[in-house]
Amino acid sequence: MSRILAYLEIDDRVVPAGDAYFNFRRGRLTGTFSYDRAYIARPGAYAIDPSLRLTTGSWALPQGLPGAFGDAAPDRWAGT
Repeated sequence: MSRILAYLEIDDRVVPAGDAYFNFRRGRLTGTFSYDRAYIARPGAYAIDPSLRLTTGSWALPQGLPGAFGDAAPDRWAGT
C-alpha cells in the first residue's frame, strides 16, 4: 500500500489537503482518500477533484487515479 500526502496552494501558502492510500492488487488499482479536517474548515477550501466531495470520512476512489492525482503523476517512469 502506498500513501500520498496531498497539498494545495491557497493564498500563497502550501497547506495539507488530505491523504490518499493506493493499493495495486491482482492487476487492479484501488484507493481511498480523506480530507484533512483543518483543510475542510479553511475558508476557501474546495474539492481537489470532482469525484472527491469536500466532506469528512474516507472515500473510495473511482477506478484508476482521479484527475487531481493523475495530473500530478509523471507521464512515464524513467527507463521505460
